[in-house]
Amino acid sequence: MPPASDLATQFFAFYEMALIDPIFQEHMHINVRFQDDKLGLWKVKKDSPTTYSTYKSSVNTTSKLDWQFDHLSDSVIFMDLFVWIDRCTCTLKWKHHTKPMSLDLLLGPTSAHPPGVHKGIIISRVETLYRHCSERTNYINEIDQFY
Repeated sequence: MPPASDLATQFFAFYEMALIDPIFQEHMHINVRFQDDKLGLWKVKKDSPTTYSTYKSSVNTTSKLDWQFDHLSDSVIFMDLFVWIDRCTCTLKWKHHTKPMSLDLLLGPTSAHPPGVHKGIIISRVETLYRHCSERTNYINEIDQFY
């Protein structure tokens, strides 16, 4: 993969952290970036309902990069996590999300790898599923689907 996209993201991150984020800091409770994907928990305030629109236009007018935004919602798929706000408990929860065509995640049993690699893949997959689930029931369901 050419480094141009990584360099563009790093270049933009400097402007984002220095110029844009301080202005909207009171609305952002979570602000996480992984390369060109960003996850944020945005607090909507009744006295400033258009602030999210202002944030989006600020991000897109800072450089020639064109960023795509999702609408504000209580849930989102970020990378391989499904994240949602549980309104009953007022907590942030998450569970593993498998993309429909994620065939590259596992090696087949007939692949030409040493036996230890297969054991390591299973162990690391179970650990990843544990980290990707905020509730035990979701973790158990994911393990059942894995096997």
